[in-house]
Amino acid sequence: MELLERHTQLAELAAAFRDAAAGQGSIALVTGEAGVGKTALVREFVEREAATARILWGLCDDLLIPRPLGPLRDMLGHASGELDLSGVVDAVLAEVSRPPHPVIAVIEDAHWADQASLDAIRFLGRRIARTPVLVVVTYRSDEVPADHPLRLTLGAIPPADVRRVRLAALSRRSVAQLAGQADADAVYQLTGGNPFFVREVLAAPGVDVPSTVQDAVMARVGRLGADGHACVELAGVVPSRAEQWLLDGCGVARGVDEAARLGILRVDGDVVSFSNELARRAVEHSLAPGRRQELNQRVLEVLEGRDPEPARLVHHAVQAHAEAAVARFAPLAARRAISLDSHREAADHLEHALRHEDRYDAADLADLLDEYARECHLAGRHERAKSAGLRVVESHERAADMQRLGASLCLLSEVYWHLGQGHEAAATSMRAIAVHDQQPASRELARAYSQQAKLAMVDGRADDAIAWGGKAVEIARRLGDVEVLAHSLITMGYARWMVPPFNHELLVDGLELALAEGLSHAAARAYNNLAAGHTHHSQYAHARPFFDAGLAFCEAHDLITALNLMSANRAEWNLEQGLWADAERDLQGALATEDVSRIVALRVLGQLRTRRGDPEAAKTLEQAQQLAERSAYSQDLLPVACARAELAWLTGDRDGARRIAADALERVPGSGGRWVSELACWLRRAGGHGVPTANVDEPYTSQMAGRWQEAAARWAELGRPYEQADALAGAPDAGPLLDALKILDRLGAVPRAAMVRWRLAEMGIALIPRGPREVTRTNPAGLTVRQTEVLGLLAEDLTYQQIAERLHLSFKTVDHHVSAVRAKLEVSSRGDAVAAGRRMGILGPEDGGAGLPR
Repeated sequence: MELLERHTQLAELAAAFRDAAAGQGSIALVTGEAGVGKTALVREFVEREAATARILWGLCDDLLIPRPLGPLRDMLGHASGELDLSGVVDAVLAEVSRPPHPVIAVIEDAHWADQASLDAIRFLGRRIARTPVLVVVTYRSDEVPADHPLRLTLGAIPPADVRRVRLAALSRRSVAQLAGQADADAVYQLTGGNPFFVREVLAAPGVDVPSTVQDAVMARVGRLGADGHACVELAGVVPSRAEQWLLDGCGVARGVDEAARLGILRVDGDVVSFSNELARRAVEHSLAPGRRQELNQRVLEVLEGRDPEPARLVHHAVQAHAEAAVARFAPLAARRAISLDSHREAADHLEHALRHEDRYDAADLADLLDEYARECHLAGRHERAKSAGLRVVESHERAADMQRLGASLCLLSEVYWHLGQGHEAAATSMRAIAVHDQQPASRELARAYSQQAKLAMVDGRADDAIAWGGKAVEIARRLGDVEVLAHSLITMGYARWMVPPFNHELLVDGLELALAEGLSHAAARAYNNLAAGHTHHSQYAHARPFFDAGLAFCEAHDLITALNLMSANRAEWNLEQGLWADAERDLQGALATEDVSRIVALRVLGQLRTRRGDPEAAKTLEQAQQLAERSAYSQDLLPVACARAELAWLTGDRDGARRIAADALERVPGSGGRWVSELACWLRRAGGHGVPTANVDEPYTSQMAGRWQEAAARWAELGRPYEQADALAGAPDAGPLLDALKILDRLGAVPRAAMVRWRLAEMGIALIPRGPREVTRTNPAGLTVRQTEVLGLLAEDLTYQQIAERLHLSFKTVDHHVSAVRAKLEVSSRGDAVAAGRRMGILGPEDGGAGLPR
């Protein structure tokens, strides 16, 4: 693992070494908690200075009875076998005094040193100032309390001859370099930034507590006495921290001091905790099931008397298998989470409650199922939301509760839509309207109208969306239902934006209302619609603030469903601007979903693969097509059809492109718009007949009419480089074709670039730019052969100098190659580069050898 955040400490050791080389020796104390990287730091330092220094190395061992003068005997090797204690000290003094100089003498883990070794360190320290020797002593600061013998030893050495090099845990930023930005928070929270724990967690993905961590933690716990052990065990079942009153109430508080002296627990005022969450989990995992249940029951009984956060009560009730307590506290914890916009946590709590549904009466159970369906929907767990929603509907039907039935049907319709089940969404929405349509105007009826308006909007039926939305707005205003009003304004606002005169003011009004009233779900919809709408109109600069603010808002309010859809829409935004690597990054979350955002993500990914010439493009777009057919809404069907027509045209299947475009245009509900314009353009390019022109927008109109200059200029003005190059490629002269080729090669648009090269060759152009070399194109990251070789040597843990010698290059050239590799792999460290190389198949999974792309 790359050494991060250690530049200052290495510089301190280097300065001490320079002083030693000049005849002014010192003792450098390298301190920090267990696993913080003391040994890694010292080894890096010694490796850097090995060419100019003589190295002596000794270790102190964690033995029940330490080896007498163990580290000093290590320094002398076999020569110490015949010496007594005083002879060993004299021999070490002689060893460090003899040339060649300077000398670096390392004594590791001095917190385990025997008294004689400590005496020797003191002896050396009092004489070090006038010798060309640097003595590096490492020890765990969390295992050396004020009364530890090592403290007395170090206190006897003149302060001027002691350098203190303290190591702290890694920052979240450095953890992100090692773990990747997406996993940084989880890894940092789990490990506290401890480098050893970070390394072991990353080396064992999916493992709750790596065995190496388990062994290291339990080895320390094993040195505790009975009281300390009991205290650590109980603290181990309490996540995050345990209050002193909790430990006292459980009868284990008397063991805190011993556990703190050994650095296993930390005491901060009235709170006791482990150094990091991973250490706590290691202790918890070591407990037998019965013992763990017993300890959680003790904690639960004490907590109930103090009325703490309900989530803590649920945790210990579940671990203690206390069903009655789970049924009592889980709904309270869920409602608390809902009030804090923690929708995933709310769904989890409700899931615990519903595991004991026999403890609730019919009405309470229906309430829990309704809450569970809603929270699962917001958290992106739509299949669970559907199952719960169907049960709620059935429950309300049995009870003949028409008012609540309508509301549950609206939610179920929304869930169906997110699952891409368009017919079911429409039928359920109309059923909700039927429940209330013959009754006096109510909030439930307004909500049903609002849901029907949304479904019309996503199907491209703007007039229907505005009509249904208007009914919802009228009732909502009359009854003062702000939530329905906000959603309806957002729906109507987007519908009006898609038809002339393209006004989105009503949508902005909906966002402002949602934010003012604290309606997080509605606000997320508005942000997403504003960002997607500006993208739809190729107004990319206007879309950016809504993407930035909207994504941050969704994360802050735990709106996973909205977050995934917005990420997929941002991928499209990046794709159209030629930012293909950024688009690919945006797709990761949405591709893993079970909802409509996956349709957008697959379509964008398929289009990206199409333009790169990736053979997986057809398979990807086929998946998108299957989901779009299931959705049955034009919002999904038309963009997928455009992507499939493009793939067919680029691969020479003109008949396929013509058929796809014509079929899709037949399903258009009558309005024009961007997707209709693009489909008409593909139909014309594929040689189709009866191409619609009345509803086709610019610059598609110019392109269809052969006005390539006007089209290219307009695409350039909009900021869509691929389309600009595509228009330039229609020119009859070589100059614009060469301009197109530059853009296409920069983007990595291999198929379209090949078509342009073919046309240039037909014109008899002799010097046609060859573009990226084949190995660079087929390499998943676009690495050259030399860059691939350098990446392989990085995987062998070679230094830059060693790589330079291996490849007969200069150090500076290697540095340039490594920088280029990191840039192409979009990582910031050599460790991340190697990991990315293995993940992408550039490197073999086990060895450091780099394989050429296949």
